[in-house]
Amino acid sequence: MTESLASSLTKAVNVAENRTLAVVMRVFAAVVLGFVLTNTTGVLLSFLLPLPKSEATATATLLSFLVYLLIVLWSFAVKSLRRLWFVLGASIVLTSTGAWCLHWLEVGL
Repeated sequence: MTESLASSLTKAVNVAENRTLAVVMRVFAAVVLGFVLTNTTGVLLSFLLPLPKSEATATATLLSFLVYLLIVLWSFAVKSLRRLWFVLGASIVLTSTGAWCLHWLEVGL
């Protein structure tokens, strides 16, 4: 009886730790990776918007607040933690690569 109670408590603690870890990983992904993705998206948008540089930068900055909100909401709505990390990581790579390429096209090598 005591062993069964101890094993059930151990299982309950493990489940709680796994859930806590999953929430911590979602918060980290939403805050840190969301921040990085928001910044790279803002830079990419500032290159892509057909406005004067100052207006494109201001508009991209304003749009980046919306992007960050959507990333944070989606981080807690998606079911798979693996999918969350993969999509955020791939998006960061794509937006930063696009911004880097557009920068070098504008500046020249």
